[in-house]
Amino acid sequence: MEACGPTVASTSSSLDPDDPSWRSQVSELVTDVVAWTGNAARVLEMSDAEVRTALAHDDPVVVGIRSESHTLFGSLRDLERPRRRST
Repeated sequence: MEACGPTVASTSSSLDPDDPSWRSQVSELVTDVVAWTGNAARVLEMSDAEVRTALAHDDPVVVGIRSESHTLFGSLRDLERPRRRST
């Protein structure tokens, strides 16, 4: 079986990472990724702000994910763009 890069679950700051519903969704995602790909899957949970900071500082884990992983939903590119401030 071929190795699979981590699955990144980027969460909003308003989400409680310990919420049972969220935990269930993350667990189901891992199960689904394994079923779809036949590869191992891991979860690295980071807030959008944590991902932006990691990208800005060329964090090796996030850089590796960006270059070697397959996107299931969304895009790290969206997090690389500067955020607009609301007025």
